[in-house]
Amino acid sequence: MDNRFYFYSNFHENQANFFNYIDNFIERYNTIPSQGNYKSYQSSLFENINGFDFQNAQAYLGYKTSKHSLLELGHGRHFIGNGIRSLLLSDFSHNYLYLRFNISVWKINYQTIIAELSPFSSQQTIGNTVLPNKYMASHYLSFAPNKKLNIGLFETVIFSRQNQFEFQYLNPVILYRTVEGLIESPDNVLLGLNLNWYAFNKSSLYAQLLIDELRFGEIFSGDNWWGNKWGLQLGIKSFDLFGVKQLDGQMEFNMVRPYTYSHLRTIAAFPEQSFSNYSHYNQALAHPLGANFAEYLLRFRYRPTNKWRFILQFLYARAGRNQGLINYGGDILLNNSSRISDYNIDLFQGAVSDIRSIDLQSSFRLSYDLYLDLYLKIRQDTDESLENVRTNFVGLGFRFNIETRNIDF
Repeated sequence: MDNRFYFYSNFHENQANFFNYIDNFIERYNTIPSQGNYKSYQSSLFENINGFDFQNAQAYLGYKTSKHSLLELGHGRHFIGNGIRSLLLSDFSHNYLYLRFNISVWKINYQTIIAELSPFSSQQTIGNTVLPNKYMASHYLSFAPNKKLNIGLFETVIFSRQNQFEFQYLNPVILYRTVEGLIESPDNVLLGLNLNWYAFNKSSLYAQLLIDELRFGEIFSGDNWWGNKWGLQLGIKSFDLFGVKQLDGQMEFNMVRPYTYSHLRTIAAFPEQSFSNYSHYNQALAHPLGANFAEYLLRFRYRPTNKWRFILQFLYARAGRNQGLINYGGDILLNNSSRISDYNIDLFQGAVSDIRSIDLQSSFRLSYDLYLDLYLKIRQDTDESLENVRTNFVGLGFRFNIETRNIDF
């Protein structure tokens, strides 16, 4: 019986300041990427040392209900996919309370997640006001017909009810679009496809297709209807590149149409911000750039010895951002009824932003779980609506039994 239980827990207490482009993100969305509540601090010893004080806790308790299934209750986040990013469900957002059920039988794996989310940041509330809640229910079914191919189907819904919970979404096998029809709900449903294929020796191809909303009659009309909201990911991973052991490479493309992940439900306190968009704590549950962008990533990992590890990443992205109060579809938090038009909606509409970034991380293991890390970052964001934002950084640090987490968008 005792072999069926497992648990995990960690807690981080942080005082930090961030790159200038992340400071812009914090100022705009009242939230720190992947973190929760925070407060500003000023060093009492050094005049120019300031930043943010915040905590982060993650924990879960699991029970293996049978040889093929498990039930897990916790506070954390999840990632679905094979890429650097995920257009379905990523670990970019803050931790959330969840209940997860997983079953693996034969060549089939099935997972369902019920989560409690926050539609806003605590920085937007006054005093001790409790944050309102919304909920996420998701299904992910994957099938591996052989050792080389894996096909996954994903669906999720963001919903909320006043003074009640929508228990119909607890059904682990029914399609959420069917539930929407049954209860005539105004909820936000997304569908997705995830593929991974070991096509070549030591190489795999992967892809994701995210569908927020589609009207087939509008796809080929040439009118660029706003409601055709979808995203695409294509990528390739290769191991032992050029015959060099432990040298791995990954190339990835991501693209998401304007207004994808957004929704129209609001509450009186925040009429401009959607209550039911695909976010938690003002942070995207999928790609950190939100929508209305295309992105190219190239990453190399090299581990020449057991003590050394190197990660080199190149990023280029083009995004269409808002100009003032005009909603061009890049900000998924906004109520999409404020869109600029129903037709002639194009990728990169709005203020065009070109992001170029080079990141280098190297780690040397000094002893068991003690590492010396070196960081290099060069980033430029050329934005038509803002001054160009340049970021140049070289860092050196020690860590003990802690994973590194890089905010790379």
